[in-house]
Amino acid sequence: MEKGRLCAFCPSPRLLEVERDIQSRLEAGEIGESIYARYLKDFSYASPYGLELPSSVFILASPIGRARIDLDLGDRKLEAIIPPTYCPEELMAENTALLGTMLSDSGSHCQPAWLPLKSLAARTGLGRYGRDNILRFEGAGSYVRLDAWWTDVDAAGESWGPAQVLDRCKACGACTSACPNGCFTHDRFLVDASKCLTSLNEAPGPFPTWLDPHSHNAAIGCLLCQEACPENKGVRGQQVEKNFSLDKEATARLLDGCSSADLPSEAAAALRAAELSGKADILARNLRALAHGRSLYPKRANSA
Repeated sequence: MEKGRLCAFCPSPRLLEVERDIQSRLEAGEIGESIYARYLKDFSYASPYGLELPSSVFILASPIGRARIDLDLGDRKLEAIIPPTYCPEELMAENTALLGTMLSDSGSHCQPAWLPLKSLAARTGLGRYGRDNILRFEGAGSYVRLDAWWTDVDAAGESWGPAQVLDRCKACGACTSACPNGCFTHDRFLVDASKCLTSLNEAPGPFPTWLDPHSHNAAIGCLLCQEACPENKGVRGQQVEKNFSLDKEATARLLDGCSSADLPSEAAAALRAAELSGKADILARNLRALAHGRSLYPKRANSA
């Protein structure tokens, strides 16, 4: 597909397997209840096309670069990375238009789907899991945005199987060494998401007292395990594709947690790029923590 995108169809009956797998992991304690409640419980596995028509889910994997917010703190500058996978508005519009064009010739229809996309991408063979539980895609590493749509395309016979793990993960260990929070354990493959910085800085409220200020490295999410991964060397996701440069006033208002309506246009655009519209307090908290951590550890001032 265009620009290195990868795609696959999943027949809708296969979704029952994915739903059962998530439930069994929850019941076994492999997925924490708070993580399930925040990220997994609201998926909708029922096809909107009902039983009358064959239906499927179209999964699209789009390689994507990172964005950067340049902040003026008065006494110094601060660069804050928005990692790849947080969605630029342009990419969503482009992907929706692309899918519409693909399906229009066949008279098929589509609508957005809210589903566990990592599981679907892994079981359709689009990507393989790394030790950090993040998928890697050929030619793009882990810096890929996943989206899905319900379609009325008959996808019976499409590729489907158990999720696969990268072979090199058996002897690498780069991501486990890079994690400052001890998310990786020896007794299971799943990471402890309750300790993951991405999970912590996507949720509202104060950071836990045990969190090392040095661990903050991005405006949202976390890049430490992915930056350490050999699969991510030289891929598009290493590039800064969008830059938001804020003056002192815009920086101050963003750090104060002003809503999008009260922010200068460039600061409001940065908020949207981090997928935090309506959650300005979260981005403000993360940026303050990042600034504090880098004031304590100035050697990290130019790191992502």
